[in-house]
Amino acid sequence: MNNKARRILIPIALMGGILVCGCAEPGKDSLLGRHLNNDPRGSAKARWDGVRGDVTLQLAQQHYRAGRLQEAESALSRVLAMTPNNAEVYKFGAHLYIELGQLAKAQEAVAAAARLPGYDAETEYLAGMVAERYGDLERAVNHFKTAQQMQPNVPEYILAAAETYVGLDQADKAFELLNARAKDFDGCGPMSVLAAQVSRMLGKREEAAQYCREALHIATDDDEVLAELAGILAWADCHAEAIGILLPIVEKSVVLLQSAPAGTGVGVSASIRRTLAQSYFAQSKYQDACRILRPVMSDDASDVGAWTLFCRSALLNGDSAGADEAITLFLSRNEPSAETHLLAGYIHLSRRNPDAAAESARKALRLDTGLEPGWLLLAEALRANGLTQKAREACEDALRVIPQSGASSAMLASLEWEDANSPGIASGEPDVTSELNRNVAAGDAEEALP
Repeated sequence: MNNKARRILIPIALMGGILVCGCAEPGKDSLLGRHLNNDPRGSAKARWDGVRGDVTLQLAQQHYRAGRLQEAESALSRVLAMTPNNAEVYKFGAHLYIELGQLAKAQEAVAAAARLPGYDAETEYLAGMVAERYGDLERAVNHFKTAQQMQPNVPEYILAAAETYVGLDQADKAFELLNARAKDFDGCGPMSVLAAQVSRMLGKREEAAQYCREALHIATDDDEVLAELAGILAWADCHAEAIGILLPIVEKSVVLLQSAPAGTGVGVSASIRRTLAQSYFAQSKYQDACRILRPVMSDDASDVGAWTLFCRSALLNGDSAGADEAITLFLSRNEPSAETHLLAGYIHLSRRNPDAAAESARKALRLDTGLEPGWLLLAEALRANGLTQKAREACEDALRVIPQSGASSAMLASLEWEDANSPGIASGEPDVTSELNRNVAAGDAEEALP
């Protein structure tokens, strides 16, 4: 082939290669595609707006995560102007507006996201969040259930549905859902915590304790969460475990308080100390319970739970003088209740002052005639003074008010037996270790004592 022919064939071959390899429409993002586009300037602007929109959306999300909600809203407005057909932008907007409490805007954002391609489980979840904020819990739980069906491996959707069931007073359904799915999310602390809380609502002590232990396997330094779990364990009668959680929190707060400037408010909450003291009390560690409660009593003279628990602990620890001092101070500072009068009466009885005990019992009964331990205390105090006939009358009065009172019937029978077998012999002093006295001090009559 001569040189002239070669010069003709080479361009033809090249053109053939182009036709074979590029017979389809050039890619829109290719250099050739941009040259062939009917509106290259408009296309370039759309692509540029998309890039700017992505960057601005990331900025809005950063503001949102940092809690700068107003800045996030401002950035979102700019994103919507640049990319009005992006479902991700509307979903972020729904999150933001829910956080801002702007429910109408959140609802509009969810509706806009639902109209665009790519409708997904997150959109359903957001629709549920908006419905829940509006108080339409039935609709909310249906959205959350749909989100679960669309994407079953997202724990937030399960948690949202379970919480909404609780809001609907359907804790049994919440427990059923959590119990079925918790094993699929090993290591999900919030799910274990919620399952423990729901178990407590349903009175399932064993399950509540087990879910608490699962939650504790996940490392956490959140004292509030730890205290919540400890409280559930204490309720489930796992007091040693509760003490093991709460005592380090209290000790850490004491160290911080000692090193912190005055008035900084560093310290552990009263509820944590009360829970710890209750667990010590349940384990008959009454001295430890008193030690833990003293700072609470010092800070709050009206914390009836702390003061009465201290009195009961001191009484059972043999420190009736300390219990008497505490209840006297409490009653001088606060409006007495039937329960606090009752506790004062048992403290008086333990200190061999049956007259004061009887008077406290009468004060308690004037406030609540149906308080069974009040009648029992009155009868016990009268018997301790040798007034068995009046004690029997107190029991008879109790049975008129509370006909089904087995305790009053038993005491009345005991008094009648005493009269029959030891006529004229008074008991002289109260038996400060009597079963009745110890039971009330220990809080067995929970309906009577806080």
